[in-house]
Amino acid sequence: MLAICPIFLKDTEQFWLEKNNRLLLRIFLNSVQKSTKITKLIICTNHNDIFEFTASLGIETYKLIANHVPEKSSLLPSGTNISVQYLLKSKRIPDDNLLIINHRNLLLTTSILNQAIQNSDLNTNSCLISVKAVEDHPCQCYSYLNILDAGFIHLLENPEQTKYILNSTIKEHPVGIDLNDYQKLSKPFYFDWHTRGINKNCPTSVFYRYCSPQKTCYSPVKEIPQADNQKKLTLWIYDSALSARLLFASEIINFFSNKTIVNDHLETVAGLCNPGYEQIQTPLICSNNNSGQYFLKINTHQLSEGTFLVRLLPVTRHNSFESDLTEFETESEHIINIPLLTINDKTVGFIYTLYVIAEDDSYDLKEPFPHNGSLWTSNNFSSKIQNTATGNSIVGRQDFSPVFEPDGTLFIANPVYFENFDQEILKGNARSFILKSGNSLLINSSFDLLKYKALIKSYRYAQAI
Repeated sequence: MLAICPIFLKDTEQFWLEKNNRLLLRIFLNSVQKSTKITKLIICTNHNDIFEFTASLGIETYKLIANHVPEKSSLLPSGTNISVQYLLKSKRIPDDNLLIINHRNLLLTTSILNQAIQNSDLNTNSCLISVKAVEDHPCQCYSYLNILDAGFIHLLENPEQTKYILNSTIKEHPVGIDLNDYQKLSKPFYFDWHTRGINKNCPTSVFYRYCSPQKTCYSPVKEIPQADNQKKLTLWIYDSALSARLLFASEIINFFSNKTIVNDHLETVAGLCNPGYEQIQTPLICSNNNSGQYFLKINTHQLSEGTFLVRLLPVTRHNSFESDLTEFETESEHIINIPLLTINDKTVGFIYTLYVIAEDDSYDLKEPFPHNGSLWTSNNFSSKIQNTATGNSIVGRQDFSPVFEPDGTLFIANPVYFENFDQEILKGNARSFILKSGNSLLINSSFDLLKYKALIKSYRYAQAI
């Protein structure tokens, strides 16, 4: 089988050019050439020193310029795609299965290469990639979260400030629609108008947003199509070159207030950005006029029983935020009142996310090599969980089935796969070749090189005993 080793050095990988490290690279390439399963080794590189070094070893080497070519794969070694395409177009390799080797794993041996090639009995719909056991087993993710709802909750200006700002805006830039129904104005938040094609010389300060197949557009309210005039759109106010406000129709906020049962002593001070009338959770932030305390109110009547979690990230006008985490469970009255800390004067809104805690490894995660079914399951009448492969009760981490992830050492596939390699893997068009932990270490930094040298030293010491 023909093997390609792309050696494309990043700015942080110049340590490979040092004399001692070149010796390590020479030993590695020699072990590759010793494989009886490899008919030819070709090296492609973007560095003059590597080109001269490998060519001096008698290895067929090509220097390519790939600095301007974006990497399409997070799995393949840097420069793989441009190397394969160049060699194909120049007819230096046949259109047949190729072995891609990552020079960063100096623990790769001749016997491992022979075994991988021997096991690569491929059909046209699959490829072979090396994998290793994961360091963080998914069993540690038993309480992963599924996202149910997300949005941005805007804090609202007080009525006096809203009236003053709207009067100023209309006086400076008259609009062609009646704004009497729009009395809920958000606080100003970070928004770069210039990147949306709008500058301060625009004849109006009030816009509405709509989506075209290509992009999101902002159009002056004077240009609202006749069919949309009766709709209570959420309007966008040009506050400054780097800030905007949202203007909500009063009926939208009142609609949500009614659904979340806002009592007389609670005042709505924030609402979800551009919400739809069928929004399930209808989150609102309310202020208690008597105590001054703030609450997040969520209508959960359509949620199933379970444990939920709400994450609110306070956002300032300058787009900075910090985490604030609150957990709650569904209640019989379906209305959740979550006390919040006092809202900072600089806060303009919250990034809002509603999660449900996953059960039976149903977390949101795509794996290149998913297990055939669930990795584990729970007993409805007990807190114990069982390994679905063995049927045994799981007491500790060692009782879970092993799970693997791509390690980036070697790949065997037809050249057609490398153009969109990651997408092919996610489709399930791959088979795995398992590397032991002692044979899987990618050297991407000087620190990784120290780990490699420490491993080699420990291996030699163990053999000497």
